[in-house]
Amino acid sequence: LMIPILYESTETAFTTNGLGRLADAISCTVTEERNGSFELQMEYPITGVHYVDLAIRRIILAKPNQTDPTQPFRIYRVQTEQTRDGTMQVKAYARHLWYDLNDSILLDVRPTNLAGQDAIQWIMDRHFNADFTDDPVYRYSYYSDITDENSAEYQGVSLGSALIGTDNSIANRWGGELFVDGYYFSICKQLEGSLQNAFEIRYSVDLMDVTEDID
Repeated sequence: LMIPILYESTETAFTTNGLGRLADAISCTVTEERNGSFELQMEYPITGVHYVDLAIRRIILAKPNQTDPTQPFRIYRVQTEQTRDGTMQVKAYARHLWYDLNDSILLDVRPTNLAGQDAIQWIMDRHFNADFTDDPVYRYSYYSDITDENSAEYQGVSLGSALIGTDNSIANRWGGELFVDGYYFSICKQLEGSLQNAFEIRYSVDLMDVTEDID
């Protein structure tokens, strides 16, 4: 997999090496859930070149898996810890840039008798963002192939929650699956290739170990 790259919090193009490549990273893991979290966790040594650069709001560009394109993840937590062997390292926690949509609020928005694409556009056009000078919502393009019409009410909830995060969300009420790629997202009836790529995971063949962590 590619070496993750660190960018300033205001980066939108991701065409350069930004603040630098994080080649010293101990580990970099991306976890994605269907209509759920899409997060990155990185372990980085304090002796690494970019240790001091790992700051909240900055962006890490990384491949989520071997087949999908690189994705931007915004750092929301930085934790310094001591390992069992006495060395110090940093854990950086980041969410996909799509989560920036949670910075916008729907005060009283009611898409009524609309299909999926029109419902998404309705709420995207009627959000409220306190920072009008740099509204991330307008960077996003989106698509839905859901033709069934439905209605919903959103009062005092974030834009991201209205799309997938609540029982009344577009994904749940209209029925659909979220796909994100940089500043593009779709909520469709079924992701293309989701069935064709399915396979059986067999213990001791594909799966070497299982660990349960209860916190």
